[in-house]
Amino acid sequence: MKYLIELHCHTSETSPCSAVSGKTLADLYKAKNYHAITVTDHYERAYFDRLGDLSWEDKVDKYLSGYRSAKKHGEQTGIIVILGIELRFTDNYNDYLIFGLDEQFLYDNPELYNLGAEKFSEFARENKLLFIQAHPFRDGMVRINHDYLDGIEIYNAHQWHNSRNDLAELACQEQKKKRPFIATVGSDCHEVTHEGRAGIFSDTLPKDSVELADLLRSQNYKLYMGD
Repeated sequence: MKYLIELHCHTSETSPCSAVSGKTLADLYKAKNYHAITVTDHYERAYFDRLGDLSWEDKVDKYLSGYRSAKKHGEQTGIIVILGIELRFTDNYNDYLIFGLDEQFLYDNPELYNLGAEKFSEFARENKLLFIQAHPFRDGMVRINHDYLDGIEIYNAHQWHNSRNDLAELACQEQKKKRPFIATVGSDCHEVTHEGRAGIFSDTLPKDSVELADLLRSQNYKLYMGD
């Protein structure tokens, strides 16, 4: 399989916890021989509330600024930049990776963080989104009914957190005994040197989030867990 794709990274323009701009992110992954990266900036109520009285459209413009910067630079340098989000609902600190959306979807569906996992699960199926829990066994995460999910991140390479990836992999295998269940991995890049520690290898190269969701559903890819 010839194409290497990152599924989980953040830009400093949008995610306050990131120190890597969208432009730099594209350069870092290009240098690591990735063919595509998925920008999954944090989508949570606190972020949008900090933007004050702006319209929802203006708030989404702000939210997309990191992704758009990475995408514009990627087009110039030859790396595909795909839109995802890392969604946090208001009831706990769990994080969920959402694939299969586009910019217009975010404008048309405000305040997704208010739905909660159970309602969002139904919403995701209605809208052909993938609903993947990120680092489900990290400190502060709450165990939810995995029947709500399409899959979980079984390997998160963030160096500053113990994500208990072994437990995530076991939980994924248990779900796979009952139904198709997706395993993802990600670098969770927030800093220079965090990049390129995980991803997937594929024979096909998705051009956008919808194509990426289709690839993940197919499970026709290999997991890469690097440094």
